[in-house]
Amino acid sequence: MTEEKSKKQTALNLLDMIIEKAYSEDLNFKKQMVKQHKASKAVGESWMCFHLKVLRELLGGE
Repeated sequence: MTEEKSKKQTALNLLDMIIEKAYSEDLNFKKQMVKQHKASKAVGESWMCFHLKVLRELLGGE
């Protein structure tokens, strides 16, 4: 059981890193869109960020 919890925690840690990278890329995209005077494309959360966040919640994270 402890090994299973450890594997789950490792998976959650990896997912957290993926989420962090996705949010970083989303922020860079938004900055580019604002520079190109396309601010309407810089609103909200990206598809990738949203779905990774939902996956994290489903796997038992906060």
